[in-house]
Amino acid sequence: MRAENLLSADSNGLSDPFVKIRVLDYKKDTRIVRKTLQPVWDEKFTFHGTLEQFQEESLELKLRDHDDGIADGDDDIGNVEVSLNELNTLGVLAFDRHAVTPPKNQGSRRALLRRGRSSAKGLTVGDCGHITFTVSFTVDAPKGAPPNATAAAKEMAAKILSDEKAANVTAPLDDGRHAKAASTVSVGLGAGTTPAPPPSVKVAAPKKSIMGSTKKLDVPGVGTPGTLVVLIDRAEHLLSADKNGLSDPFVKIRVLSYKEQTKVIRKTLDPVWNQTFHFKGTLEQFQADSLQLKVRDEDEGIADADDDIGTVEVSLSALILPIVTNIAFDKQPISPPEKQNTSHSLLRLGSKKKPKLQPGDCGHISFRVEFKPDKPELASAAAATAKDPTLGTPPSTGGTPSSMAAATDPAQAERDRRKAEIKAQVEKARLDKEAAEKKAAEIKAAKAQAAEKKAAEQKAAVAAAARGRSESALDLSSRGQLTVHLVRASDLIAADAAGTSDPYVKVRVEAGGKELKGETKVVKKTLNPAWDERISFVGVLGEFAATTLQLKLRDSDGKLAKDDDIGEVDVPLAGLRDPPHRLEFTQKVTPPESTKKKGGMLSKSKSSLKAGGADGAGTIVFSVAFETTSRRTSVGLGSAVAGNL
Repeated sequence: MRAENLLSADSNGLSDPFVKIRVLDYKKDTRIVRKTLQPVWDEKFTFHGTLEQFQEESLELKLRDHDDGIADGDDDIGNVEVSLNELNTLGVLAFDRHAVTPPKNQGSRRALLRRGRSSAKGLTVGDCGHITFTVSFTVDAPKGAPPNATAAAKEMAAKILSDEKAANVTAPLDDGRHAKAASTVSVGLGAGTTPAPPPSVKVAAPKKSIMGSTKKLDVPGVGTPGTLVVLIDRAEHLLSADKNGLSDPFVKIRVLSYKEQTKVIRKTLDPVWNQTFHFKGTLEQFQADSLQLKVRDEDEGIADADDDIGTVEVSLSALILPIVTNIAFDKQPISPPEKQNTSHSLLRLGSKKKPKLQPGDCGHISFRVEFKPDKPELASAAAATAKDPTLGTPPSTGGTPSSMAAATDPAQAERDRRKAEIKAQVEKARLDKEAAEKKAAEIKAAKAQAAEKKAAEQKAAVAAAARGRSESALDLSSRGQLTVHLVRASDLIAADAAGTSDPYVKVRVEAGGKELKGETKVVKKTLNPAWDERISFVGVLGEFAATTLQLKLRDSDGKLAKDDDIGEVDVPLAGLRDPPHRLEFTQKVTPPESTKKKGGMLSKSKSSLKAGGADGAGTIVFSVAFETTSRRTSVGLGSAVAGNL
């Protein structure tokens, strides 16, 4: 289980989120993840009951912010409640980026810090972030069976479906014999955005990997022909595309080479279509493809003038026979349209400035996909096993053979071996996918870095050409301007009780026996300030090149207290003698000699400084350049001019 873009409930702009889970009469809490709005819990919770009980119940998740030391002072930061009526023994309910509903009590000022509001009015679904989790149901082992017989119970459930010649493997086991059987619901709060199938289930690889190679996994049921059934249920809080503040929405569906569309629902932002569409193909084809839904607004009488109001695209790779044959997407966030220049499509946001839309601004859509094998073919992996034992048993969540099989049965040994091979293939596919994703990220980062470097080089070349700059060395007696560009710093010492500082830089250099000084602006409440300021001094090149530049980093305490030293940097400027008479530095900050502070935030020992650099005082990025007076406007000797870029 994980969440993203949650409300901030603490004064530092973050939260300490955890989740309170309720189903039937059970109540459980996740662990607390400190100081984040993007928590990853990665926990699994198990609840016992009958399938009938769970199907009639809903799962409730309450997101809370933990406040240490305050009795019953935890803040509500949102809720999620989902129905379990589609739960069955062979499927997984996947809730990917499910929208969090605003808390019932919105009076807490802290819970609105992230929204930047003084009152709670206006919080809607999508403002409070999204949460990802899965729900699965497994049949418990029969009474008196060995401790590891859960897998055997699941095999028996799949075999019952095969014996009854069910039309497809997605039908829930609710005929009375299984609904009242002892069973378990598992709620997974994992780190991924798409729920992973059980470890022994094979996921079909995409047609082409990131390196361009083709990979096909040998999994029973992957090549099974059948029908993909897509149910477009409803949407809510869509963008308005018409002048009346409403829309006439419909959905265009694309999968494989098929294209379909729903009916048009007139004058609404919360349409209910409840339409089903059927697409023929093999399981392997659907696994390698994605389902794309385009939400459109119909404009009658205007040729090709329908408005885009959002898009949803989901992968179908999680469809696995016989374990995962249907996936429910409940309140899936709709991505903004590619073109956001229509004024009508922003009416609902009440903005004339056309702000850039974000996921969640465009509403949510609920739909379901299900794969039904054709009857003449293998209806399920369980049916295949019943006809030919050498094909192996249906994938199960455990590695133990059925308790009904004899320990000396050669066929059972062969099935165990095949299951182990499939499990190894799944793990290899997972590792290959991770390696491909890592490689793709590295390539993307390298391209971005190369593009940034090229842009910087082009900018420097244009600037040099405009100034008619020569790369020949200047005479040391040349008079001109020394410019110190303070860019940014990171991981500085925390000098205030809130765990931050208000840093600025004091600049000092000597030239011709005179002391020249300047300082930057103060950046409030941060350990990673970005000043981006230039401070300039007039003098002679030889005198500047013979001295040392001193930077003192200070924490501002206002007019009522003395500012604190939080580090310093000294660099020689001898390199200015050589063209292009410019030096660039990424320098570690030396801790101050004394770190004593009245508030007690800084300790006397350097080893106990509360900051991030390798030496405990952080890093600063700056540059120094000298240009002759003829190339720049001079200021008086010893003066300093600071300005933003």
